[in-house]
Amino acid sequence: MADKYTFSPTTKRHWYCSKKKAGCQARVFLNDDETEVLFYNKEHNHEPPLFMQLPSGLYFKLGAFQFLTIVRGHKQSRILLYKKHTFVSMGNGKRWYCSKKTAGCKARVDIAGDFVTEVDLHHTHPPPCLYERPDGTVIKLRT
Repeated sequence: MADKYTFSPTTKRHWYCSKKKAGCQARVFLNDDETEVLFYNKEHNHEPPLFMQLPSGLYFKLGAFQFLTIVRGHKQSRILLYKKHTFVSMGNGKRWYCSKKTAGCKARVDIAGDFVTEVDLHHTHPPPCLYERPDGTVIKLRT
């Protein structure tokens, strides 16, 4: 990562922007022992991806999943939004089941440490319709 942008190696010393396939020409060339930048083209044709550094030192790409507060009447519950579907935790927050589990959907996501492990994302239904209020809470719309 350089200047908040991510790069992928083409050789040990030559790194191109991770969005090269989308036409970005930014690149970094390193010396033989990879301790010095010899050339850095900083001209990206896009914004940098959003990352958050976790206490463990690892970087987490934002947008992969999101926690929401769903409002149902006077009750609020915390859910996980992942790939347009909602999941609820039935325990320690590591295993999340599809919100339609009681209707027979077996989709599930595990959160292990600092990353998401896709265990089963085969849903038996379309994603829910959600509406976000100005205060950040979310309402599930009935369809």
